[in-house]
Amino acid sequence: MVKEKRDPSALMEYMVESEEAMQSFSVNKPPNIDMSRTEDREFVQVLSFHLAAGFLYEAEPNVFKFTPKGIEHLRQTARCSREMRLEKERMSRN
Repeated sequence: MVKEKRDPSALMEYMVESEEAMQSFSVNKPPNIDMSRTEDREFVQVLSFHLAAGFLYEAEPNVFKFTPKGIEHLRQTARCSREMRLEKERMSRN
């Protein structure tokens, strides 16, 4: 069975519109990370980047929350994503 890829942009766009959703959103680090797996390595890289950039902080052991700077970064990313999606839709109609 072929695994279907979902586009998370709609969920992200909804989340960043809701201040309550952004304040309660957290990233949970899996208890058993295997660095031989590509997905786990990518997760650790992204998590490390966001921590270093000041977008996330560790609220509890292995539970990370977004800082105000991180929330603003997500909002900008969502705006860009929405603009690109709308532009693709416009182009496909022409």
